[in-house]
Amino acid sequence: MKTVTLFVALVLALSGCLTLPPPPPTDSGRVIETGIGQEFQIVLEADHTTPYRWAISGALSNVELVSNQYRPRLTRRAPRPGVEIWTFRALSSGETTITFHLESQDSANPAPAQSVSFTVSVK
Repeated sequence: MKTVTLFVALVLALSGCLTLPPPPPTDSGRVIETGIGQEFQIVLEADHTTPYRWAISGALSNVELVSNQYRPRLTRRAPRPGVEIWTFRALSSGETTITFHLESQDSANPAPAQSVSFTVSVK
């Protein structure tokens, strides 16, 4: 009985320590194929220890933004740069391009540092 109790305590203790690594970044220029009503994700490298953040450039035509979350890569010492996970839902058939700009939140440097685009084909 002691062994079972110890095992359960160990599992509960470790369950709080285990975290899944963030998903790999989505390849820029990639065509994402999906169906109406389905959700899909675009994952971008990000570092929220800097003033730079990804922003969608332009209007979305046949998709809608569902959520955006930042997930740092965790190490034993400290958080490291991670990823932003952008989740979208396809609304209607057709093709659209989603463009992101890496923009500084510092007003002294307003020009985008980087841009990436993805084509979404909704069937």
